[in-house]
Amino acid sequence: MQFDKNKFKVLKLPLPIFLLWILNPAMVIAEIVMGIRLPEVILVDKDKTKPLNEPQFIPCPECNNLHDVRLWTHTNGFGHWLGLVCPSCGGIIPCVRNALTIAIQVFTFPIWYLLRMLFAK
Repeated sequence: MQFDKNKFKVLKLPLPIFLLWILNPAMVIAEIVMGIRLPEVILVDKDKTKPLNEPQFIPCPECNNLHDVRLWTHTNGFGHWLGLVCPSCGGIIPCVRNALTIAIQVFTFPIWYLLRMLFAK
């Protein structure tokens, strides 16, 4: 997916915040217990007239829509154990995963698979 580099600053790996999310063992609590997700790509509008938290967007790779990052923050920031879902097309938005979370999910695969089958819809 291509973005206008003149309009948006693209935040993705290997930025330190993404590496911190992957390598920090404390993020396991954020992912497994609280259901917090960090999207793989965040677009920041370069327009300086808006407040800092307003011009951030998360792109959907399936329908190419840009969604305001505030859609998945504050009161709706928790409970996304199965990932972020695009409100337009229902597609899955890719998220950065913590290394320890992946290891735990490999060992508890039958439990997570069953929960995913029951609650994915």
